[in-house]
Amino acid sequence: MRLYKNIIWLVIISASATLLFGSCTKLADKNYTEILSDQFTPGAKDLVSLTGPAYGAWRNVLNYGGSNFFRTQEVTADELVITARPYGWVDDGSYRRLHEHSWTNTDGTGGNWTSAYGGITNCNRLIFQIESGAVPVASGKDSVLAEIRALRASFYYVLCDLYGNVPIVTRFDVAAGFLADQNTRQQVYDFIIKELNESLPLLNSQSNRLYYGRFNKWAAYALLAKIYLNAQVYTGTQQW
Repeated sequence: MRLYKNIIWLVIISASATLLFGSCTKLADKNYTEILSDQFTPGAKDLVSLTGPAYGAWRNVLNYGGSNFFRTQEVTADELVITARPYGWVDDGSYRRLHEHSWTNTDGTGGNWTSAYGGITNCNRLIFQIESGAVPVASGKDSVLAEIRALRASFYYVLCDLYGNVPIVTRFDVAAGFLADQNTRQQVYDFIIKELNESLPLLNSQSNRLYYGRFNKWAAYALLAKIYLNAQVYTGTQQW
């Protein structure tokens, strides 16, 4: 009798387990923690989120915690001097070498290169994704692309100003191990001018809080003015 009852309970437990685990495969799992790419069609209102990683590279370019655009420009000029103190700031003489124009490749002169090309890579990725349809932009596509191109030009301005001859890379879909050819400073200058002039008519002219910190028409004009003011240094021919 006890054996019979045990068999009945075993059958009940097995049947319940079958129903329980079988029903789990029919659950409609709704994702609440992330946006799935196949369920997301971005529009103009999503521009800030789309371009965030590319703009984020400027934080590294301007961050004073190490190699950055401001330090590299100003410590090597006469506006800023970082003096040694009894309790530190000698840093193996790196600041002194920058001030004396005797720096080496170990004095933090490469961080701007890495940060700027990181921003350029993100810009190229966004342009590729938008133009290929991988990231469909429902509205304002031309304006989005113009903003990204202007942003990319700003990173090339950093490279042109600090390094001169640098590779111009505009594609994201390149083969593994791709190594770009070096361009002259004149070519980099011409590229920046072309990108800004072609982007300007498509850039937004608003200057409200939605465009704070972003490349609108006026930011592009400001960058263009800086490029023209320094044209004689970059190309040997003044443009003012």
